[in-house]
Amino acid sequence: MQNFQKAVCLSAAPAFRKRLSLSGIVALWAVFISPFSSSAQNKPLINSTLKGTVVDATTKEPLPGAIVHIKGTTHSVQTDGDGKFDFVTGQILPYTLQVSLLGYEKVELIAARSPITIPLKEWQAS
Repeated sequence: MQNFQKAVCLSAAPAFRKRLSLSGIVALWAVFISPFSSSAQNKPLINSTLKGTVVDATTKEPLPGAIVHIKGTTHSVQTDGDGKFDFVTGQILPYTLQVSLLGYEKVELIAARSPITIPLKEWQAS
């Protein structure tokens, strides 16, 4: 009976070696090559960080909910409850910002450094 089991194991050995070789190659690829090929594609490019505050031009009070947009891009953020915002972007300073808030005049200005304070004037009906 032992000879029969040995024969079965020996005949299965080449197929097992083929599977082992293929699975070994796949495992090596997953461990050594895959992280390098995908990390370059998924890692964001960061060229600048911009922090700032949007305030009322008259009272100097912070303005929560203002939209700060980098002109010519899809990058926009909204100010928090303290009127503060942060951009982490692939854009290189300086860039043009467009800032808007309901009840205030829209402002367009150039941001050359961080931090920046952006005053908004209340909208006046004509």
